[in-house]
Amino acid sequence: MKKVIGILILVFLSCEKDEGQNWEENRSKFLVDKIFDNHDNLIAEYFYDTDNKLIKKVVTDNPGVYRRWVDEFEYEDGRVSKIIHDDQTFDFDYDILVFYNTEGQLVRSEIKVHDIIIEYSIFHYDEERVKSVFFQDELVSVESNIEYDNNGNAIKHIHVYPKMDPFGFPIPGEFIEVEKNYEYDNRPKPNFGLDYLFAYNPLPYNESGELERGLSQNNMKRANYETTTWIYTYNEFGLPETIETRWDDIPLEEPSVIKLSYIKVE
Repeated sequence: MKKVIGILILVFLSCEKDEGQNWEENRSKFLVDKIFDNHDNLIAEYFYDTDNKLIKKVVTDNPGVYRRWVDEFEYEDGRVSKIIHDDQTFDFDYDILVFYNTEGQLVRSEIKVHDIIIEYSIFHYDEERVKSVFFQDELVSVESNIEYDNNGNAIKHIHVYPKMDPFGFPIPGEFIEVEKNYEYDNRPKPNFGLDYLFAYNPLPYNESGELERGLSQNNMKRANYETTTWIYTYNEFGLPETIETRWDDIPLEEPSVIKLSYIKVE
């Protein structure tokens, strides 16, 4: 009897291992096609070229006011070099420029409005992983360091901010250190074909932990500093099918859920 139980355990572990390996394999076969809200309204659609490169993201929603914005992607040497953000609601247009080193690693991103850089980030690597970031906008500069778990997920991000005076200006030589921690599941995150472009959020809306999510392998479940939780359901291929967002201090009348559909890559 013990021998039978041992065989069953080995079979179960083998199946679990194979299933986990298949999750990653499945991810490479499917790209996100559309995203819907909790009422099955289309809120985001993704367009790819014949090489499965993302060329356009269109976001529309109506939280009482109709909104629409479009991101178009330009490529150079097979990687995104520029994102043109066209806000068709509030007319806040900007460009995102990204730069790579000779190894194809993203080392700098810039946001430009009317050809003026309003903020930029510089990424420093420890071999293949981003270990530190320098951020500069029109007012402050921030330096930060990132730590990962064994699965390649960014679990800790330590920021050093300048201390601000009562008028919102940085105090020279005075800083505040803030540690932000994150938790993940063990499933592959949705695939938009842009894993190298971690500085860009391909989902419809801005959320907590965007950079950390972009740098990680799995789906973020919890941003402890921002007190935000994400709950996932998965399709038969192990890919996220729905994502529910919850905030500790914000009660909602109905769940904040998005639903993802995929296209198979030929």
